[in-house]
Amino acid sequence: MNRIATHIYPLILFCASILLLSFSGTTQFNPSRYDSIKQLDSNIRTAYKKQKVFYLNQLGKKMARGKLGSTLFSHGQGALVKRRKIFVVDSLGSVVSKYSDDYQFRQFQSVLYISPKDNDLGSDEQMSGRYPRSDKGIHRHLFIKGEELFENTIDTVFLQRHLLMVRVKEHGSSPSVVPIHFADGEIIPGDFSLLERRDDLLLIHEKYNKEFTTYFPNHDRWYNDIVSYDSIEKNHLALRRKHETLLLNALTAELLLTTWKESTFDIRKHTIFVLSEAGPKEHPHLRIHDLSGQLLADKLHYVRDLDSNRVVLQKDELMYISALNGKALSKSYRAIGEDTNGYRVVYEGSHYSFINDSTYEQVPFSYPVIAIREGDLPSKSNFLQELFRAFLKLTTWPLAIINSGYREALYGDNSKDLVILEPSSGFHDGLARVCLIAPQHRADSASLIITSLDQLNAFNYVDIHGKLLNDQKYLNCIPFRKGLAWVKSKKKKGVFQIDTQGKRIGAKKYDDFEVVEHQFVKVKKLIWVDGWFSDYWDTIDGLYDPDGNKIFDCRCDAVLFKKEENKFICSKDDRRIKEFLLPNPND
Repeated sequence: MNRIATHIYPLILFCASILLLSFSGTTQFNPSRYDSIKQLDSNIRTAYKKQKVFYLNQLGKKMARGKLGSTLFSHGQGALVKRRKIFVVDSLGSVVSKYSDDYQFRQFQSVLYISPKDNDLGSDEQMSGRYPRSDKGIHRHLFIKGEELFENTIDTVFLQRHLLMVRVKEHGSSPSVVPIHFADGEIIPGDFSLLERRDDLLLIHEKYNKEFTTYFPNHDRWYNDIVSYDSIEKNHLALRRKHETLLLNALTAELLLTTWKESTFDIRKHTIFVLSEAGPKEHPHLRIHDLSGQLLADKLHYVRDLDSNRVVLQKDELMYISALNGKALSKSYRAIGEDTNGYRVVYEGSHYSFINDSTYEQVPFSYPVIAIREGDLPSKSNFLQELFRAFLKLTTWPLAIINSGYREALYGDNSKDLVILEPSSGFHDGLARVCLIAPQHRADSASLIITSLDQLNAFNYVDIHGKLLNDQKYLNCIPFRKGLAWVKSKKKKGVFQIDTQGKRIGAKKYDDFEVVEHQFVKVKKLIWVDGWFSDYWDTIDGLYDPDGNKIFDCRCDAVLFKKEENKFICSKDDRRIKEFLLPNPND
């Protein structure tokens, strides 16, 4: 009897549970009845059995059914195929809309797109402002969570990674572009009118202003209210708004930093230079960031590059040589010039000196920067004026090696009437040209000023240890080139060349010289005219190239450089008697 009870009692309990469920109006969910079951919606499952598809609620009740090829039920909606028609149903199993067999459908997570056959999604190539129009009487349909959007007004639909870009026809106005994020069915807010693709970006233009939204399809990132954008070295992108500029990594769409709207970016090896409006001394403000956007240095001014690893920066009105991260490599100076043969000229107050361009060690000597006030310049065309013009051409050409802010950095705003006569020429063949005079120091200026050009009559050369080449005081001289330099000697009376030992090369032949285009040198002799020596450059006796080689050796009226012909022309009585064509630097 006990053995029979052991088998009867479970059977009784099972039958009772079946009766209880039947009485309550529900059915027990039995997955084994189906071939497979999938669930993308929180309330409705999609079950498959042979060639049929079923939408089931949580208790397993059939809400709707169709044929194989129907969609998974997702985000409150599904599309069933049955009797050669398409039925859009909601989570209650109710039919929202139905379509004939002339239509097809595609599902994108929360978005259900139904379109006529052979009239599918637009391609990337069509996104250039020219959109294909819908055929008359043919409509496209979008459903989100069982509700239709833009009923009978959809013109074109484009698929862009995470987005559906829907172009909607509007009565009496231009069409609108509506971006829909199909993962959650959210419509991107805005009133857009034009869609275009550039550099792996989507630019969606605002309808009533000049701004646009930038979308990165590969990373699903948005940046709104953009006025313009610039590509920077392919890997970075600057997006400009009305009042700020964003710097992005173009490969990841990551925002690196935000700065003032007028800023520009210079991407270096391991840093980002952020340059904004011009500050004091005509140098732009500078902030330095690493490649992740972290600030490394601030409150600087950018002066210029020295090479791929070094720059000249300015802080508190002093300049220094810096690594690309803003770290100082040298001391600070009033101005920093160019490198000549491993040594760089630097300016401290009214004196200049040199530093080793590798170790930044300063040489143990300095010389004054000579200036004259414009009011002290000769006003009449006379011997002094002509001498000054010739001298100025000779001595001021090295200024070209100094950065554009040199005068302001050295003298300040109160010295705009100063003319710099004696900047450094740098080291050439181990020697630098220097002025040996002791000029007057004016209390109202940081400059060392002369009042007469006659004071400029003591020049020589110095090596990196401060040792003079010899005991001469030349009236004038120019930097060495290939071991030779032109000098004008008062003691030995004449113009000639010397070597790096200070020895004269060749016999005295000329009385004066002048540096002209491309560092060529023209020379002359004084001539006797009506009882006076002619001191003007009315006669020329020769032209030498920068290496000291003779080009012309003839008396003429003028030697002119014709830039358009790239040649020197020697003329006499308005006739060309000789000419010299300069080599093409590209040959």
